[in-house]
Amino acid sequence: MFRATLKSLLARKLRLVLSALAIVLGVAFVSGALTLNSTLSKAFSSAYDTAYGDVGLQVTAKAPLADTVDTAAPKPLDAATVARVKGIAGVGDATGVVRVPGARLIGKDGKVPSGSSQRFGQAWNDAWGAPELQSGHAPQNPDEIVINAALADKTGLRPGDRAGVLTLQPRREFTVVGVATYDGRRDFVAGEQTVSFTEPVAQELMLGTAGGYSAVNVSPAPGTDAAALKKDVSAALGDGFEVRTGKELAEDQAGSSKGLLTTITSLLIGFAAVAVLVGVFLIVNAFSVVVAQRTRELALLRAIGASRRQVRRSVLLEASLLGLVAWILGAALGLLLGRVVAGAVAGEDSGLSVDGFSVPVLALVVSFLLGVGVTTLAAMLPAVRASRVPPVAAMREAAAVADERPGRKQTIAGLVLLVIGVALLALGIAGEALPALFAGVLFAFVAIAILIPAFTRPVVDLLAKPVARSTTARLGWLNAVRHPRRTAATAASLMIGVALVAGMSTVMRSLQDSATTAVNDKISADLSVVSLSSGSVPPTVSPEALRQIRALPDVASVAGYAAEYGEVDGKRQYLLSWDDQAAAAAIVGMRFIEGSPSATGAMMNESTAERLKLKVGDQITVQLARGDAVTLPVAGVYENTTVADMLTVPWSTAQAGFRTDQPSQAYIDLRDGVSADRAKPAVESLLADSPEVEIQTKKELVETVGNGIGTIILVVQLLLAVAMIIAILGVVNILVLSVLERTRELGMLRAIGMFRGQVRRMVTTESILISLFGALTGVLLGTLLGIAVVKGLRGQGITALSVPWTLLVVYLVAALVVGWLAALGPGGRAAKLKVLDAISYE
Repeated sequence: MFRATLKSLLARKLRLVLSALAIVLGVAFVSGALTLNSTLSKAFSSAYDTAYGDVGLQVTAKAPLADTVDTAAPKPLDAATVARVKGIAGVGDATGVVRVPGARLIGKDGKVPSGSSQRFGQAWNDAWGAPELQSGHAPQNPDEIVINAALADKTGLRPGDRAGVLTLQPRREFTVVGVATYDGRRDFVAGEQTVSFTEPVAQELMLGTAGGYSAVNVSPAPGTDAAALKKDVSAALGDGFEVRTGKELAEDQAGSSKGLLTTITSLLIGFAAVAVLVGVFLIVNAFSVVVAQRTRELALLRAIGASRRQVRRSVLLEASLLGLVAWILGAALGLLLGRVVAGAVAGEDSGLSVDGFSVPVLALVVSFLLGVGVTTLAAMLPAVRASRVPPVAAMREAAAVADERPGRKQTIAGLVLLVIGVALLALGIAGEALPALFAGVLFAFVAIAILIPAFTRPVVDLLAKPVARSTTARLGWLNAVRHPRRTAATAASLMIGVALVAGMSTVMRSLQDSATTAVNDKISADLSVVSLSSGSVPPTVSPEALRQIRALPDVASVAGYAAEYGEVDGKRQYLLSWDDQAAAAAIVGMRFIEGSPSATGAMMNESTAERLKLKVGDQITVQLARGDAVTLPVAGVYENTTVADMLTVPWSTAQAGFRTDQPSQAYIDLRDGVSADRAKPAVESLLADSPEVEIQTKKELVETVGNGIGTIILVVQLLLAVAMIIAILGVVNILVLSVLERTRELGMLRAIGMFRGQVRRMVTTESILISLFGALTGVLLGTLLGIAVVKGLRGQGITALSVPWTLLVVYLVAALVVGWLAALGPGGRAAKLKVLDAISYE
């Protein structure tokens, strides 16, 4: 049986290749994602291990926010703490250091250099970090700085140049007096931008206090174990401190730098999910057709003594071998993909070094289970059908034994799942219950996939009638509905991808329109000060610049704001704060249900108040990134605005507790009759010292908001491209098998006068009808489910329903192209059949 299986597999090489390609793509994406993750994770870990290799222990104050060690807003340690640590038994030396995110150097072009979100300001310290001056000297005066070599190359700054630096305070001017490397590296770690000040200036600008330190670096005494010393230091200092070994510090810092890595890995896993999901249908369909075509062969095996179990094992073995080949090819392609992407991410700006491959065992194991396991499971149903072929079937025609009528049990099961799905969707929409909503989407999706054979013939008939006017087109139509299950399974591979993309596009386009409508309708500001970059410390707007903007004759009001996470009554919340609450209330349209704008109390929109179960007069405890917790009264509750729907704390509270006491963005309302284009140049000139922000008119702001979500829609289109590629493989595979199955029939058609071009058109018609059927079903299913999700998310800020009709039409046109492309090979093969050979084909 093994030799018979192997010969059967090798006799159908084209089917082997086409069936394996979908699994190859899925395996490649998964192994590539895991290889990328492992390779870059090791690169990050190596970089940070090197950077913190000379740190035995590091002591920091515990972060005010629970479960975080927030280096962006550390609680300063005083000189007495440094002396206390130095006096603990087993400590060889203890050095107070200042090293905090948030120092942004302004280059010669007037902009903060891009390429890294890790921008640190530190006190120059010869005893830590292995700094080596490449040129110049260490900072000695308050207006002197040293920058790392990679940052010098980015900005073009050299010793003697003047440059501005943004920190906790607005822009200040310094002279670059040195360019440093760190133990031979051009940056301290992983593409970081580092500005070194004198210690007093670093304490003032990065910590906001004189004589403070962000951490104490500890060198154990000779012969002292770092792990044991950690316990002693922790016990001596008490609960208010965090003590980490150099290894733990490197791991923590490396972990916080892997955001881009996580995004890329998740994207590749998403592509893999689509490829595998579509590939399952392709494999089930391919093996079902092959089993039908091999009916005589299987029956003969039964007649000469093969048991049902042996036949079933034969089909599963064939599937396993197919999966093994797909795994080998996919894993190799994935390793290459992971290495190429890792090299691209770890470019010159990143400061990472990627040497060779890092092949994780997890990638091989998961991709093996995916390649071999999924393929084998997908072939289970065809294998069971094959085992039921009776020996007497050896005397029948192969196609005659295939029951192509939709099964009653299958239809009933699909209808039951559909009813459950619709009920859950209705519950999710009515009660805004997200678990019920998404469960309903899943049930409805599976139900349609099961029911698709039941409506294959009527839908294909409906699609074919307007175009099937010629004899060849009509024959193609009849071939498309000859085997409803086969057509349904082939179309389902395309339906799944199109449905996913159509649904996601509907949701994202609705979100995009909701956001742009909210900005356009809810915000009355004529100009907006918008941030251009992100990082652990947000971009800042100079308070002095905002004061000068308020004094402009064309300006009616200005509302600067900042937002970041904090804790409210022990729960993590995103908090907002305005530097002019009255102006903000007018600009974003706050209509108060209870209370009024307040400069001393907290405010929130209606939905936030309901979620937190708060009302005017209640007291809340707020803990921010810096300082101690404060108690605030709830002073006002306003109607939902979409653009300011969160808890708002007083500006004085934000200045004391946010990472920086400066606004990060602002809205500007102009006087009546003043155009935005007229006022914009004057505002831009006043913001010259805030290079991380730009001025946008309302029209430009709406476009910016829309473009951000548009990027996500583009990623969705890439998912569709993957689905389309696999769908082409599926249609080609089935057409090739169908041409082989109908070889004698095609020979007869040629014998009675059908031309080769007509044969090609017949196969092309069949292919296009199958592809269009799958795409149309996917568009309808995805759009309806997308609409249901939008309705269920109306309480989450999606207030507008927008169906991307143009995109949906593009998907249908793409299906026509897919059908045409898929028919090129099989159609050409069918047209080239020799008439006499085809007629005599067995």
